[in-house]
Amino acid sequence: GMNSSSLSLSRPASISTDGALALLSSGKRQWASKERVTIEKRVLKKRLLHWDKDFEQKHNRKPTREDRFEMKGVFHAYGALKSLLTALETPSSSPAAASPETLLLLEKRALQAVLKLFEKDFEERMGRKVEVAADIAGRELEYSRYKELKEALKGAAVQSQ
Repeated sequence: GMNSSSLSLSRPASISTDGALALLSSGKRQWASKERVTIEKRVLKKRLLHWDKDFEQKHNRKPTREDRFEMKGVFHAYGALKSLLTALETPSSSPAAASPETLLLLEKRALQAVLKLFEKDFEERMGRKVEVAADIAGRELEYSRYKELKEALKGAAVQSQ
């Protein structure tokens, strides 16, 4: 499933809490604002609802889990954004608050899923893979933030079980 309880986060070996806090306050962090993540999540939710509606009209039944498999990239990105948003909305004073390292891992996971989906959509639309800088127009911030996080979190693991 896509619920956050199936997500286990191990403490990254390669980043200190200070390093994580610095990354959380870096300029490129604007991608992971609650507003922006909420918008990304809302767009995917609409896409999933439209797909469901189209499917029901075509087949006169609700889609099964198997039917939805072709939308797995969208579900994956949606779930990752939802987990990140939950972590962002939890007050840091709460005992349930995510550590800075965990927040970064959730952000990286969400970015990875969003960018994978972007690349899949691009390929379907253009008939080729993302190759040149112009191909990522409108997604530069996400790519540079992802690269920054990937570098900083080398050796840190986020596993879905």
